[in-house]
Amino acid sequence: MKFSHSSISKFRVCPELYNLQYIQGIRRRIATIPLMVGRAVHQFIEVFYKTRDVKLAEKMLLADFDSFDKALLDPDKLVDLEVERTRALAMSLAYAERYATDFDQYQKFLTEFHSEMELDTANTYEGYLDILMQDAAGDWWIKETKTAASGTVND
Repeated sequence: MKFSHSSISKFRVCPELYNLQYIQGIRRRIATIPLMVGRAVHQFIEVFYKTRDVKLAEKMLLADFDSFDKALLDPDKLVDLEVERTRALAMSLAYAERYATDFDQYQKFLTEFHSEMELDTANTYEGYLDILMQDAAGDWWIKETKTAASGTVND
């Protein structure tokens, strides 16, 4: 079996939901607004580190939100989507400003780096690292970015 941080967390919170999602392969059909925000912010960060182009990263974030099927939301949730779109953009632009010096300090960046670690002969822990950064001495550093929903999330 393969385990990840997400699958272990899911099991700890709700073993039945873990069973449905990871054993039976049943997944949520509709993305929630908090998941949309997390995905968009992470895409912004990935494009930012790959291209060093804040405008392109911003364009990708906005396109991600624009691609969301608004017909899947109740009309009162459309306002929430717009608020979270604005919040995600503000967070992302502030992130780019805060971490722009990474390009002076590190020479190489690998984004969404897939890693696996064999736990034993039958089990593997796997996941994606947001960014691996290599400094001038050749040392590698891990940068992980966590996003969180605001307010109450009702699914």
